[in-house]
Amino acid sequence: MEKYNLYWIEKEVARYFYHKGDILYRFLLEYINTNSPHTAIQYEYITNNIPRKDLTTYIMQKSKLKNLYIKRNKNKIHLSSNDLNVDLIIQNKNIVIYAKSLLSAEKVVFPILRDFKSSFFIVGVDRDEYGWISPFLRKDYKSSYEKLYSFL
Repeated sequence: MEKYNLYWIEKEVARYFYHKGDILYRFLLEYINTNSPHTAIQYEYITNNIPRKDLTTYIMQKSKLKNLYIKRNKNKIHLSSNDLNVDLIIQNKNIVIYAKSLLSAEKVVFPILRDFKSSFFIVGVDRDEYGWISPFLRKDYKSSYEKLYSFL
């Protein structure tokens, strides 16, 4: 099973770094590997706390609608469909995902998480895989600071 960390990124940070995922990926790897005070402060700023109870309830409800087998033990959730198995461990600032591959997670759990929040960023712990689990809608991506000027 491969291990992935999923982070709920602060909306403004997500908008800014949407097309700069490589920078966000390198920062999160640095945080994971060093956990220095400098990166810890930035990490706290750019990530949101995971609402464990709300997210767990949401996953449980959506899983039943999608005909997924689900087993829950406190903050650990096991989801399966046919021969695909995904384990989630919901922590304060991230969700640890164990899956055979990123494709397994894509088929089983990402559709549920996409409906919950749009700014989840995934990092492969032992793999060079990373990215947003859903595209931003155009209205979400536009910066409130953008202006359109005409010189006519």
